[in-house]
Amino acid sequence: MAIQTVPPKRPTFREKHSLQTTLFFEAFFLLAVTVLLMGLTTFFLARHELMARTISGLESAAYSRESLLESTISEQRRQLSILAKDPTLLQLPSITGLVGFRSLFVIDVHGRKTFLAGEKNETNIDAPMLQKILETPYTSFHPVFTQRGWSSYLITAPQTDVNGERTGSYVVVFDTKNIVNRFFEGTAMDSSSEILLATVQGNTLTMLHTDGQGGAVPILTSDENQSLFIQRALAVKQGTEETLDYAGIPVLSVYRTMPSIGWTVMVQMDRADILKPILRLAFNVIGIGLMLICLLSLSMFALSKRITEPLAALARKLNGLETVHWRFERSIFTGNELESVDSAAQELTGRLRESYDHLEGLVQKRTEALRKENARNTAILENIEDGLLMTNRRGEIVFANRAAEQLTGVGARELLGKHATEILPIVDRKNQSVPENAHPITLVLGTGQSFSPIIDPEFSLVRKDGTLTAIHLRATPILRGEECLGSVAILRDTTEERHLSRVKSEFITLVSHQLRTPLSSIRWYLEMLLDTNALTPFTTEQHECIDEISVSNTRMTNLVNALLNVSRLELEKPDTKTEAVSLSSLLAEITDSFRLELRERRMNITVDADTQHLLNPETNRTLLRLIIENLVSNAIKYGKEGTSLSVKLGTDATSTRATIMVTDHGIGIPDSEKKQIFRKMYRCTNAKTADTDGNGLGLYISRIAADSIGATIGMESAEGKGSTFTVSVPMKRERK
Repeated sequence: MAIQTVPPKRPTFREKHSLQTTLFFEAFFLLAVTVLLMGLTTFFLARHELMARTISGLESAAYSRESLLESTISEQRRQLSILAKDPTLLQLPSITGLVGFRSLFVIDVHGRKTFLAGEKNETNIDAPMLQKILETPYTSFHPVFTQRGWSSYLITAPQTDVNGERTGSYVVVFDTKNIVNRFFEGTAMDSSSEILLATVQGNTLTMLHTDGQGGAVPILTSDENQSLFIQRALAVKQGTEETLDYAGIPVLSVYRTMPSIGWTVMVQMDRADILKPILRLAFNVIGIGLMLICLLSLSMFALSKRITEPLAALARKLNGLETVHWRFERSIFTGNELESVDSAAQELTGRLRESYDHLEGLVQKRTEALRKENARNTAILENIEDGLLMTNRRGEIVFANRAAEQLTGVGARELLGKHATEILPIVDRKNQSVPENAHPITLVLGTGQSFSPIIDPEFSLVRKDGTLTAIHLRATPILRGEECLGSVAILRDTTEERHLSRVKSEFITLVSHQLRTPLSSIRWYLEMLLDTNALTPFTTEQHECIDEISVSNTRMTNLVNALLNVSRLELEKPDTKTEAVSLSSLLAEITDSFRLELRERRMNITVDADTQHLLNPETNRTLLRLIIENLVSNAIKYGKEGTSLSVKLGTDATSTRATIMVTDHGIGIPDSEKKQIFRKMYRCTNAKTADTDGNGLGLYISRIAADSIGATIGMESAEGKGSTFTVSVPMKRERK
């Protein structure tokens, strides 16, 4: 029967955006970034240049105003100083011809005025100023302020008699109108620039600006930052600073302090007005740049359209290929690389057609082979006698054979999709239900390790009808690398085997009990013979026979005791009495019991005890002694003669378990046999060579006894170097 294959549905390509759009936006982005960077660069360079030129203009204006005041007042002081030295020069127009001259008078030490030239109007000189004028020993400058502002100023010089005694002062009054008009006239900058005069009179900060009518009026401001700035300018003498003016407007200020009178000339200009040309330039650059961006982007869009249209046509043809017919017809004849791509696509389509036909035939053959192999594997799994369950990573059953259905009493339809712990409820040897978190399949899925204990836990399956069936359960993870994909569980009905095992154990117990009596009799008669040896000495041959009988009797007694221990533990009849056991005392007793064996092999035991903890675990003394005796016996038996055994007593990290570590320097255990070392009647290959009298029950008994008291036994060994067995005993026995 021919198998018809349906060609797989190809995923359709969903176009997010065209190449034409991509080219447009990328070109637009690159051009925008370029224009932005050019605009920013132009802005910062122009700003720097404009600020430098503005500062230069302001400095020039400040210097010219400072020179105007400085030269005018210096000339007035110089002329008055000459007049004070030679009063006969009063007739010359040296004083009266100075700019702004109003009046000249002499004021004596009593404050009386004598007018010498000019107007005779009364100039108001208050007491502090009069005192200052009469005390100043040199030509000085004294401004006069009224409510209207800076109205006039005085130039004074000391008057002395022929003896050089101070008789008064010459005082010249000058009007400020002319000098103020010249000082505050246009700044040669723009309308936002302003000239200020600042001085400190006593503790009062005074700032003057023009009122537009030839007067210098004070500026009323309470801005602390402005006051601090003027005080700093007065102290620094000259400089440039960006600050806030008396109205709180950001300005660029240039200041110079006149050394003769201590006043500061300030020329400032609004920063916004300074940056206006730069902003206009930036807007123009950005506008031109945006126009260029739009033009170039449209050009790129048109160019990309010519490039992308053939590519779009080629893409449509490739998307429209049918996997059955593989039809492809050429349609691009541009004479460039696009035509080469179209030709290559046609050739590639032909090759794909041939490969597809070949692969389709191979797939059909392989599919048929897999179908047959799957049918064969399914038949094998369905007909094996053991029950088989397969789960996914969540523990849900995905496959179950007929044997599993018969064991669980649940049909296949009910099994599939159910959780394994729901389908396989199990109880332990004490008929206690195994919780879901301790279920073997849960452990396998959680740890990724197989569940295959050395000692059969004797699980029983609770069937759907409530009956118990003894089963042997083993589970293995399905791994892909380190990831666990599921598990495989094998179930086997062991009702008959478990019954036979119990019958066998009971038989061995019965036979062993019966054997102990004749063995004890033999031992008793041997002791009698040894007692009679003192009266009638035996020959050498008789001594050898008696020694051989004694050794065989001891060996048989040990074997019977081992079989009794195995039977008692397997039948769950150990003594469950618990008590606080002193490990140090117990170890001393065990060491004393092996003194003859140690002497024969020239060996000794060293004990390392943890003295910081009280090592008295609450456990069964008899079973714990049995475990340690078996470990010490093996260490003596398989250790090298002349070496020492070490026993270390301590606790784990949580101090909740006591640990006994028995270490020897003997033959060790091969790596390939470590997993089987605790099985019944199993002996390693090198152990059989070293000691032919072993029975392979010591470690098996120790493992069963450890399980009975809640202890664990671990082992580390290297062949030819020795072994270390560690027993971990809980300090407090859990009571159920």
